[in-house]
Amino acid sequence: MVARSLVSCFLVLSFVATSLVQPAQAQVTLKHKFSPGRKYAAETTVQIDQTLTIAGMDIETKAETNVVQLATNEKPDENGNINVKTKLDSLRVSISAAGMDYQFDSKSPDDKGTSQLEMIRGIHKAIVGMESTVVYDAKGRVSEVKIEDNRIASLPVETQKYAASQLDPEHLKKQANQVLDQLPDQPVKVGDTWTRTETADLGASQVMTFEATYTYEGTVDQNNKTVHKITKKVTSASLSIGADSPVTLKLKESKLKPEKSSGELLFDNEDGSFVSQAGSVQIVGDLTFEAGGNELPAKLDLTMKSQTATR
Repeated sequence: MVARSLVSCFLVLSFVATSLVQPAQAQVTLKHKFSPGRKYAAETTVQIDQTLTIAGMDIETKAETNVVQLATNEKPDENGNINVKTKLDSLRVSISAAGMDYQFDSKSPDDKGTSQLEMIRGIHKAIVGMESTVVYDAKGRVSEVKIEDNRIASLPVETQKYAASQLDPEHLKKQANQVLDQLPDQPVKVGDTWTRTETADLGASQVMTFEATYTYEGTVDQNNKTVHKITKKVTSASLSIGADSPVTLKLKESKLKPEKSSGELLFDNEDGSFVSQAGSVQIVGDLTFEAGGNELPAKLDLTMKSQTATR
């Protein structure tokens, strides 16, 4: 019995001693950088697959958008602000909704179809080649977004409503800071998590709000370079539709939830930029619309996938 106790004591002491000499798990600080003179391109593809069921009728929508944006970092000014000049270089859009089809390719922007969706062609033609300036202050936050040539303003007012919220400078500023906020605001080690509230503007003043949890997974090799891997999981979702939306139905209530989600972000801490970002989320649940003073219960099944690569 005494011998067994001595052995147990020895094992405990050995465990404690071993624990004490183990090095603390390394922490890392991930930070965006805006190196003057750097030029890069970001290609983003977004896919939407939606079924909205109203009064027993399924309204299916499928859409895919591919956009390439060019960017150049300028030198800091006397206050430490850095201007990043951006240009929407190319755009492809494919939409199938309620039996209507629409295709747009910036290489042949005037190849028209015959569906009612053609009303948005003017928006897509206008934004191709659009230039803007994103101003990062000395603390690395976006203080202002300026659209250099707002050609949307020349379109009919009813057409503008489908893109006005997405091209609003304050919205663009918020979205740019939202990208920055994907990184943790303090040093992290493998397994650490942080949460963010994020929004996605779906157009026509329709906004999806998400709660997301990020997890730091450590480093991985990407094209013979060490990058930092972060995973993402959406934990809640809600939809809102602005009073100025051209959507005829008014949204009274949103009871949505993420059925499943996944996300992976790869960050190059040496360059201070994302190498790639990919995510997928399926949102399901009940919606209540109002039309002519009557309530219209509906069900939503929406899957959104996105992928961005920087080169």
